Amino acid sequence: MKLAVPGPTHTPFFNSLINTLENRSELLHKVDEYVKPREDTPFLKTIKKNFTDLKGISDLSYFYSKDSPSWEYLLGHQMLATWRKWVIDRFKDPLRLAIIAAGKKLVKKFDISKKRMTYRNSHTKLDIKRQFLEWENNKAREDLFEAAFDIDIAEYEHDPYYHFREDVILELYIQAILDGKYDARPEGWPLPNADKPKHWNKHWLEPAPYGGKHSIIAKMIAHREEINKLLEE
Repeated sequence: MKLAVPGPTHTPFFNSLINTLENRSELLHKVDEYVKPREDTPFLKTIKKNFTDLKGISDLSYFYSKDSPSWEYLLGHQMLATWRKWVIDRFKDPLRLAIIAAGKKLVKKFDISKKRMTYRNSHTKLDIKRQFLEWENNKAREDLFEAAFDIDIAEYEHDPYYHFREDVILELYIQAILDGKYDARPEGWPLPNADKPKHWNKHWLEPAPYGGKHSIIAKMIAHREEINKLLEE
């Protein structure tokens, strides 16, 4: 893959840099093409064992259950275990850093506040951002969520193309809930502060009880027949 770089004649140092980038790009492409997933290590076996015991999360308990004949080919297992390092190094970390950088650049240029915005939904999004960040207490992820909220709110406020398509997506989620096709989060998830692995402690501060039967989605599902009848009128 040749890198097209416009401009005047390059210096020897610059040409060397371009060649290095080209060689690295070709090398990474070959690695992606030929590298094989590694065999299960004790760490991956522990992951599978732990997830099998998560009875509160039906998708994950089935994920590694005996009823799932080919879990090693499932997307969740491949990303979480088999290709874990690749997913983190080549996908999640670059994406996280790009979102944070874009969000910081955006708020440096613009004031994303209610006094600067006209749409009621944009104001509500700001309120949701504030509430979410009060509950989110993972210092390593707060910048990511804040940047993602800011990008979404700014796009919603200024660009009708994304604004109304986001409304459509929200309507489709609501319809899926009322059709009984979208599950509520399990009770107590995200993980509470006590009796959990040390690195999860105090990462989520939502007042208990939450999730499960306490979730607004679970309540909508429980009453979806009544709601659907009202919507038909």
